[in-house]
Parts: sequence; C-alpha cells; structure tokens
Amino acid sequence: MFPDENNQNIGEEVRAKEKKEHRDEIAAWLKGVLDNNTDLKATAWSVAAGLSRSTVSRALNPKYDNILSIVALYKLAKKAGVPTPVHLGIGAPGVPPPIALAAIFRGILSRLTPERTWSEDVLMALGEALQLSLVEAQETPEIAEDLQAAELVGRMAARRLSGRENNPDET
Repeated sequence: MFPDENNQNIGEEVRAKEKKEHRDEIAAWLKGVLDNNTDLKATAWSVAAGLSRSTVSRALNPKYDNILSIVALYKLAKKAGVPTPVHLGIGAPGVPPPIALAAIFRGILSRLTPERTWSEDVLMALGEALQLSLVEAQETPEIAEDLQAAELVGRMAARRLSGRENNPDET
C-alpha cells in the first residue's frame, strides 16, 4: 500500500467516525424532544412538520446513516415548540457555517454601524438565520423568484433574534 492510499483510508475512517458522532448527536436531540413530550410520536411529528413520515424514525435508527438537514431540524423544532439546534444539521454544499457567517456580519456591521455595538449572541443568531435561509433557498429554488417568500424565509429564520440584547427590531 502506498502512503497516499493509507492516508486516504485514515481520512475516510475519520470522516465516517465524525459522521456517526454527528448522527448520534441528532438522534440524542430527537430522543430528548420525544422523551420530554410524551404525547409526541416519531411518525406524527415527521408528518406534522411537513417531512416524510419516516424522517424521525430513520434518524433515530442507527442502521441508517443519513443526517438530517438544518431545514428538517428547524421544521421539527418549530412543530415541537423547542429551540432549533441548527448547529446539528447538515447544511447545503457551499453554505458556510454560522460562525463564519457571524464573522462576516461582524465585519459588515462594524463598517455600516460603527456607533453601535453588536453582541456575539446577536452575531451568531444572524449567522444561524442566514445559514438557515440560504439552505432553505437552495433546497427550494423558487424562493429566489418570489421576493415575498424570500422575506418570509428570512423572518422565520430570524425569529431567534427576538428578545435578545441589541435586537435590531427594538431601536
């Protein structure tokens, strides 16, 4: 075996291990929500969230290796009335993680509003909202053609801003 092949095998093993850990985190979140809401059942929750009836069941079953998207987790959290764990979901290709988007917002806002201080909490919420919006727009391309739908996606994603310090809606 050549050294490059060995490194490739190690890389694949590491990615498989990370994917399993990621799946396990999502499954633990789903199980926690179900445990805390005894009237909520996996199939009914999936359907009520507008997802395939087996979405939650498959995500809880270790024999499947798919990882739920940020949008799927958002829909499930909204339907269950719990905070969205956007840090757990897998994003669309090319969409940066919230922490990178928060850094971009930090740079933009420091130029556009130099007299205003934005907390890291708000910057992360903006990063998470933009990531969720971009993933949703990528999964549903017609959003880009309907500006009202695009604005609605942004408003839904930004719900996490309400009640925060430096909330732009409370000036």
